[in-house]
Amino acid sequence: MTYPPQPYPQQVQPKSPVLHGLASFLLVGLGTMPAGRVLTGIVLLCVGLTLALLTLIPFIGWLIGLLVGFPYWIFCIWHGYHSARVWNRRHGILS
Repeated sequence: MTYPPQPYPQQVQPKSPVLHGLASFLLVGLGTMPAGRVLTGIVLLCVGLTLALLTLIPFIGWLIGLLVGFPYWIFCIWHGYHSARVWNRRHGILS
């Protein structure tokens, strides 16, 4: 009598929070996407591109870019880092 093959437990590689934060440093939203939050990453990217385009407007755009764009960029770096940690926790990996 033969038994059906037993599936092996699925192994996943941990996501590196530092690399996800670095990816978001380079392009907002990019560090969020590989952690399984693609739509959130696309929204972050679109908002970031809109803020970048606003900086092309003299004076008002520069002010918006400095007061809103810079904190938003820092938030996106944190969000990429945090998304990787959440993904790891969901898959039983401590990071």
